Amino acid sequence: MRNLFSTRRSTGIVVVSAWAVFAFFFYIFIYIPNQESLISSIMQKLDKTVTEPQTQADRQKLLQQKKEDAEEQLRLAASNSTLGVHSIQFLNLPHRHDRFDSAAIQSLLSDLEITNFPAVVDTDIKDQGLPPTSKPGLLKSSEIGCWRAHANVWQYQLRNRIPALLILESDAAWDVYIRQQMGVLNKPFRELLVQDNPDILRQPTFNNETSAAEERDDKRARTHAKDIYENYDEENQYVDPLPADPEDPWAARTGLWDVLTIGHCFDRRDPASTSFRVYDDPWGPNNGFRFNDIGMDEPLQRQRVVYRAGGMVCTTGYLISLRGAAKLLIRTSVNLDMPVDLAMNEMAKAGELVVYSVQQRIVVQWTYRNGLGMNERGAQSDIHNEQSEGEWDMSGWDEAWKTKDIYDYKWSYSNSGFENFALKKAWGVAMNEWDTMRR
Repeated sequence: MRNLFSTRRSTGIVVVSAWAVFAFFFYIFIYIPNQESLISSIMQKLDKTVTEPQTQADRQKLLQQKKEDAEEQLRLAASNSTLGVHSIQFLNLPHRHDRFDSAAIQSLLSDLEITNFPAVVDTDIKDQGLPPTSKPGLLKSSEIGCWRAHANVWQYQLRNRIPALLILESDAAWDVYIRQQMGVLNKPFRELLVQDNPDILRQPTFNNETSAAEERDDKRARTHAKDIYENYDEENQYVDPLPADPEDPWAARTGLWDVLTIGHCFDRRDPASTSFRVYDDPWGPNNGFRFNDIGMDEPLQRQRVVYRAGGMVCTTGYLISLRGAAKLLIRTSVNLDMPVDLAMNEMAKAGELVVYSVQQRIVVQWTYRNGLGMNERGAQSDIHNEQSEGEWDMSGWDEAWKTKDIYDYKWSYSNSGFENFALKKAWGVAMNEWDTMRR
């Protein structure tokens, strides 16, 4: 009997011990983690309740703030030292040292980063290396050289798959505050792209038949904000359909535009387009300029207009997308029958080149003031550069030396109204305001 009791007691101790061990491990490995998970879940729900907008108005306010933050990032990107594109390519002939100097002076005062790109000397052009032309003998050698210089930049852009860059010709001039001017242009330009392409931008990137793997692989190629924002509302006015990518503030990768000209001498609105944007530019002209093409009777004061162009003349300064470069290189390689700017003009008129333009212009052509002997030297143009054999006009030197200003607008840009023309400001800044500028 005692042995039986002892055996039962031992068995009980073993059972109790086993239960104790089980309870210990249950507590350590199951209860505590589950409890922590439960607490964490409760806290997350509480946080979500606190942070998530409770009403549609709150949600709209949050999205509006996101949009404004994105616009600010894009503005900063569009006003960086290369104006939001891969690079600023400055075309100049090797012997025009004066124009290298002017570009260096302007880039310093405006804090731009400019890359020299060699223009083409007309004597280096051989007929054997030119594309076909339906009008042989029409173009002067200097006009062919001008085209080839631009074509070389387009070729460079294609070879390197560059989404967008800015091309400046050697007589390009701009305001000290060009970075700020380009920054405020960015938003209305993007808004115009959205307005002009409602059907394209409302096409979903994915559909119900897209596999998970395809969607995963395709995310890097998304171009619509409605695919990026969670819980996107098709009617939400605060979500920009364009990608808000600071690496591409001008939306060049969307394929919605080819050229944004900021330095034309003449242009025309696309008669088929009724859209445009008038926008404020605190650094813009204030000279009473009227742009009647949009039906405005009042002058533009510290304002500019961006719009779809149906034509353009002069290639002093223009942003060009990869698609635009491809179109222009292909078109002029098939038939080199007109100067480069007129080819762009004809393509825009035919709807083959999507061109946007801005007034007043942000880039102009500079020239030497009259009476300095520069007309007689053929220094005012690299295309129409005939030298004079008569007596030189030197009547402008007294005024030029008095004002320390030898520069002026080319006649077709005389109404551009720069208030801080970088070349005209150069002497005063370098001699008297250097410390202020460098701060």
